[in-house]
Amino acid sequence: MQIKLHGTDYERLRNFAAQWNKRNTIPATRAVSYISDGEKVYARITNLQYWFQRPVFAQADKKGACVIPTSYTVSEPVVHIHQTKTKLTINDKTVQNDDYEVVALPVPEDQLQPIARCYRADLIHALRFVLPAMSKDSNDQRIYGVRIRATESQQLLLEATDTHRLHRKWIPAKLLVPENAHLLTLYATPDLLVLLQQLTGTTISLGIHDTTAYLISDRNELICWQHELAFPNTERVIPNPENATMTLRVSTHALRNAIKTLGRLKGVQHAKTYVELEPNTTQLTLTCAETKQSQLVTLYNEPPTEHILFAIDRYLVEQLLQEIPSHTTLEIAVHQRSDYALTEWRIYNSSTYYALISGMRL
Repeated sequence: MQIKLHGTDYERLRNFAAQWNKRNTIPATRAVSYISDGEKVYARITNLQYWFQRPVFAQADKKGACVIPTSYTVSEPVVHIHQTKTKLTINDKTVQNDDYEVVALPVPEDQLQPIARCYRADLIHALRFVLPAMSKDSNDQRIYGVRIRATESQQLLLEATDTHRLHRKWIPAKLLVPENAHLLTLYATPDLLVLLQQLTGTTISLGIHDTTAYLISDRNELICWQHELAFPNTERVIPNPENATMTLRVSTHALRNAIKTLGRLKGVQHAKTYVELEPNTTQLTLTCAETKQSQLVTLYNEPPTEHILFAIDRYLVEQLLQEIPSHTTLEIAVHQRSDYALTEWRIYNSSTYYALISGMRL
């Protein structure tokens, strides 16, 4: 088998595989497999939990497959891969790949039947919003990851929690199966976001086959992965909006600037910040518990008639605000408890963003 492709394409795939799996010592993860069906050539990479495949602009003389370790770099504008029964060469240089095997997909491609379709950009943005809230403990089989599920309202709901906060994001989707069919529920880790950013397609179709989740782009790019969770029932922790002590409306841009000005504290994992509002005033005061530095944020709605005081971890709020558009107005519902407060965060007049953050004790 002979394959001819651009040197830039070869190096781009090689560099990605090397960087993505730089901490993985298993040979299969530190290589790129090239598969030819006689007409098209595909590149395939894995970390043994995720599998990534995309078409490559290349020429092949027949069907076949080969695997090339990421240690083999090229500087020529064109790469010639030549494989015989006994030898593999790149631009006439012999490749030693005895410890490597061609990556196999965990699911037959002819059995993929997607359930929902959405825009790739929407899914990327939603993952960026919810991923900061997922547990960082890779051994936690409940919440180490993001839940993605199709809803009956032609949407995908993504959510993640670390028990201190819950992030949820809805994006438009088209169901590709009857509404009374089994709806889609997938679980994913940050690797999905990494791989989605390597795709070039505009739309993606998602599905699941046995225990393997997958998505296919409109450019025939494929991502498969295996990740399951015993994800909790998040509906149980969402408070009744009618029981909110107070609802505050502020500029997203102004709140983001205030938190940024308060700054980050060296060696501090949680930044306790007091949020205070005096009766009949429209200035929300944010005060850093450690430095006593304060910032003011203007309130957009009617001021309260009683004193409001609660504490938040501003690092959690800072992460929350990173993926919310700056021109929006935030609606913060405060649920006072005995010595702390739960806060619900939404965009005013929008139902696509939601966060629930457990406050710090006063």
